[in-house]
Amino acid sequence: MYISKLSLVNYRNFAKTSFLFNKGVNTIIGENGSGKSNAFRAIRLLLDDNMLRSAFKLEEQDFNRKLGDWRGHWIVISAEFSDIGPD
Repeated sequence: MYISKLSLVNYRNFAKTSFLFNKGVNTIIGENGSGKSNAFRAIRLLLDDNMLRSAFKLEEQDFNRKLGDWRGHWIVISAEFSDIGPD
């Protein structure tokens, strides 16, 4: 099993973005401030139950900056998996 797609809407510096992953090793490359760490934090929010409870809380600064007023908007973080075995 592996993550085949990560979709982010209104999350930090991503207005609407999808990452497609292949089976095996994948690399995310980008300039400083382009959102590499934010993408990994999003995955961690979904999958890591060892994160501190306070780290699960989304705050105003987690909304995309281009929204202006964040009220009334949603943050959507979703992951799709491929090669899910019978276990």
